[in-house]
Amino acid sequence: MGTESLTNQAFDIYRDGEKIYTTGGHDATCYTDSKGTADNKYTVVPKGEAIDKTEAVDVWTTNTTYKGRSVAYKDIAFKVPDGGKTPTDEEYTYTANDMSVGDLDGDGEYEYIVKWDPSNSKDNSVKGYTGNVYLDAYELDGTLLWRIDLGVNIRAGAHYTQYMVYDFDGDGKSEVILKTAPGSKDGEGNYVSKAGKNITKGDDKKDYRNSSGLLMGEDGGPEYLTVFNGETGAAMQTVDFDPPRSILTSSEWGDSYANRSERYLAAVAYLDGIHPSIVMCRGYYHDSVIRAYTWDGTELTMQWEHKGKKSESSTTLYGQGNHNLSVGDIDNDGKEECPVPDYLTEYLEKYHETLMESVAETSEEFMDRYFEGDTFSVAEISAAIATNVQDGSIVPVCMGSPVNLRGVSNLLDDICGYFPSPSGRSCNGIAQKTNEIFEANYDFAKAKSAYVFKTIADPFLGKYSLIRLEHPAMLIDQIQYHNKNGRGKYLPAAEYSFVTQAEGRGVYSFCMCPGGFIVPAASGPEQVVVNGMSPANRGSRWSNSGMVVEIQPEDLGNEELKMRNEELAAQQDEQLMALNPNLKSSQLSEINSQLLSVLHFQEELERQCWLQGGRRQTAPAQRMLDFTRKKLSYDLPESSYSPGLISSPLHFWMPSFISKRLSLGFQQFGRSSHGFLTNEAVMIGVETRTSSPVRIIRDKDTLQHVTVRGLFPCGEGAGYAGGIVSAGVDGERCAEAVANYFNH
Repeated sequence: MGTESLTNQAFDIYRDGEKIYTTGGHDATCYTDSKGTADNKYTVVPKGEAIDKTEAVDVWTTNTTYKGRSVAYKDIAFKVPDGGKTPTDEEYTYTANDMSVGDLDGDGEYEYIVKWDPSNSKDNSVKGYTGNVYLDAYELDGTLLWRIDLGVNIRAGAHYTQYMVYDFDGDGKSEVILKTAPGSKDGEGNYVSKAGKNITKGDDKKDYRNSSGLLMGEDGGPEYLTVFNGETGAAMQTVDFDPPRSILTSSEWGDSYANRSERYLAAVAYLDGIHPSIVMCRGYYHDSVIRAYTWDGTELTMQWEHKGKKSESSTTLYGQGNHNLSVGDIDNDGKEECPVPDYLTEYLEKYHETLMESVAETSEEFMDRYFEGDTFSVAEISAAIATNVQDGSIVPVCMGSPVNLRGVSNLLDDICGYFPSPSGRSCNGIAQKTNEIFEANYDFAKAKSAYVFKTIADPFLGKYSLIRLEHPAMLIDQIQYHNKNGRGKYLPAAEYSFVTQAEGRGVYSFCMCPGGFIVPAASGPEQVVVNGMSPANRGSRWSNSGMVVEIQPEDLGNEELKMRNEELAAQQDEQLMALNPNLKSSQLSEINSQLLSVLHFQEELERQCWLQGGRRQTAPAQRMLDFTRKKLSYDLPESSYSPGLISSPLHFWMPSFISKRLSLGFQQFGRSSHGFLTNEAVMIGVETRTSSPVRIIRDKDTLQHVTVRGLFPCGEGAGYAGGIVSAGVDGERCAEAVANYFNH
């Protein structure tokens, strides 16, 4: 599965081709079929997919009794290493010790990595020789893929070989990373030093142990960190293990006999929130030293080092080392801390969520995984982009400007890597005057050219923006740029785009205004309507976005809704009768129920908002986290909305099918972008007027409706603008067209 996360992933389980169960995120790997028999065959597929099931598997028929119930298990025939003798003629044998799993060959099935410890393994504080430590990789059927021999210069014991099995480079195959030494041999029988890069060379045939069988200080020889190919066991790169051994004193490690310094810890951590890193620790208590590395498939690179050693400037961490290494997102920012040094933050991915949305749209499978909270590996992202560009289902948009010399190198790389060659597929064009699609006949002998442009399309249907959500701009900058200092001096105000599903309806952000304002937008009495805008400099202290809930006709038929304002309805009936005096009462009722129900719904929401806002343009508002917890906000943060805010329980008076989905959507956004769900943000209602989800067709020259003379579809409401400025420009064009219409 590569390095992608399976958090909250659901699966469909089939018995003999028939679906019997759909797991939830909590039980994705644990289901018992109480009605199954030994003759059944089972397949698993991600929820909602009808293809790409796993290969059918038989039931394990070997059983044992565990806690009073019968459980099935499968035996794997391990190949136990031969025992041996120490230099002091002590005999030893082997038993299986630690085990890990990983997809070593990329076939979608786990392999098993087993560490063999000799019977004479012991702590370094205890004198005596130990046998060699081995690492084996097995298929489920017991096939031995490879064996790594760590050699005589790696001590056998509980603390010394912490090995990590993980897909660190995102190629779908797990690597194995652990501490090695001179004499260590990889799965192909070669010394790991042969894969070394600028390492401290040791003698691969030398036993560096002293007369007591211990590895002490500088006399204990070099130490390495090696990345092994999971499929073959071959050493791909070996670097020096830092920090190295030293002449140990109690002031350094807390003892003088190489006990605490010879204890090791390891972990996998997503330090940037996106890519896995290997974290290695040496030493307990006083002088714990932690290093983080990345592996990109060819190079093992150190990211940072933390030393717990006492210094003149700080004694805070001295003596605080423990017997474990924990990795977790302690500040809820989507990244695991170990900690990450300040200098690293500028290199973090800035637009990860936007990229994930783009990849999700390339296939139904990816879209389902995206909505389930899954992520995609680097390999999946690259493959999805390349495949869909080549078949023409997506058009790549790459950024670069020679004016300020930013992004040019990446732009050229993207053109070479993703843009299809005209000779690779047929090319069609559109005649701008007739809108006819024609086959382009290129002269491939001539120089090629391309248009690089920026475009935005909003294809959503059935949307309904209900509130404006406003955060401090600094907070959004910190979240999106993964930097506690925000955007700094040169970066623009950060934007975001969130999409999810809640109870079968889309919930997403819309018309995000970074460094902007929330403004009143009502156009009639007894209405409160808000909207968002950004000044050209994106310089305000706030960032806001419309939060949209998809609605369908069946939602508006909900009995809990009493959105029909009788006075407004009577006025509309009167207007309809003026247009067509022949309309009957039954026809008016049908028009109101089927055609105008959304307008009634909108008008009543705006009126309710006016009532909740104190019957003036002050807007009802609620802190974001309070809304999800159904709590009244006793105070409200400072806001850009100049008429002012009034605390109101939006969760109570808004229709429950809307408020519940908004709440679920906010919780999902908070999980995908840690820090976003906060009481520092405020919900301001209502925003019921957004860009039209459909376009009213007009003639491109006269700007009139194609069939209705004198009707000029205009601005956002007709689908001809995407914001305040563009709507104003289109309004000017339509005004000129109207003037021309009356003057001729």
